[in-house]
Amino acid sequence: MTSVSYYPAPNNHVLYSILTNFSVLLPFDTTFCLRLPSLLINLFVVFFVYSFLKEYFNKNFSVVVTTLCLFLYMSIYYSYHARGYSLVFLCFILSSYSAFKITDSIKNTYYWACFAIANIAGFFTMPSFLYPYIMVNLFIFLYLKKITKAQLLTNISIISIVGLLYAPIIITNGAEALYGNTFVKPTGRIEEIRQLPWFLYLTFERIFGFANQIYEPNTALREAKHTVLNIFKEPFPFYSFFVTATDVLMFIIIAVSIFFIPFFNFINKQMKLYLMVLLILPPVLLLVHSVIPFSRTFSYYAVIFTITLLLPLYHFISKINNTGILFIQLVIIAFFTLDYFHLVGKYEKRNDEQEKIIQKVDHDKPHFRLMGRMAE
Repeated sequence: MTSVSYYPAPNNHVLYSILTNFSVLLPFDTTFCLRLPSLLINLFVVFFVYSFLKEYFNKNFSVVVTTLCLFLYMSIYYSYHARGYSLVFLCFILSSYSAFKITDSIKNTYYWACFAIANIAGFFTMPSFLYPYIMVNLFIFLYLKKITKAQLLTNISIISIVGLLYAPIIITNGAEALYGNTFVKPTGRIEEIRQLPWFLYLTFERIFGFANQIYEPNTALREAKHTVLNIFKEPFPFYSFFVTATDVLMFIIIAVSIFFIPFFNFINKQMKLYLMVLLILPPVLLLVHSVIPFSRTFSYYAVIFTITLLLPLYHFISKINNTGILFIQLVIIAFFTLDYFHLVGKYEKRNDEQEKIIQKVDHDKPHFRLMGRMAE
């Protein structure tokens, strides 16, 4: 009952907490049991990401995108931590996959049901699932060029069920517990416009693991300047210079590719529209919402960024033989695994520092200490 009715902090991922209530019953180490759902969920993420891509791209491209996507920093980090980000990633992919099938046949009740379940699960894991929920719904609407009765009824069902699931928390802690994140405060429109370009860049940087600093909301401009101006103060300056140059180049490729997506004749109309909506809408939603969230809020964008980054190389990748594809996979795995271990220490150091603060300030509230330890 506590998992579904008690919401002491914004990072309480409810559905994941419910899953851990069952996994901790297993006769293994507690930390392993808390992380087990993430490990299992990530296996499903691998399967569904590849399955989704394989339907709309060729095998070579799908294999390379899946490998790169799942070995990026955030993908690795949240694949084994006791947090709900892998679950959100899975729900996002299932929601997107279902949306594509729906646009193929709007009367397919099976995929409308899958779409509903994926969005309900995503919302019940994290309220910020509102972002992908809006974007995937908009994709369906724009592709069909109308709001169908099925879409309207499905979304009424989603909102109603999510409301019922969150009812115990709202009754116990109030509705503000779900959206009143003390670490992510609304900003003024001018400040939002000033911070937003740097936030978009830094979100890309964190997802790919090319970060020289750990990002906090409302510090995007300052941290971007740190990245650009202070790379030679790092313990490995030439490595930092290489990483910074690489991620800036990759970010530029993605930004430029957005304009060329409509002209790529090797992808169908659905995928073109889907990518355009998913790449253009986030800054619009953030401006409307008037917040700069944590970059991990968009960790599931690993797949969107990876597809867009590799699209210019589509024909080249398509012509590589199986041995070449295997070699590319091994290079990706080796490079991003090394980069992960280079960066993860900074994250863990921050977690340790926050844990000490939490123990000092809330020494009489053990639930906070448990949450901090689970997040490590």
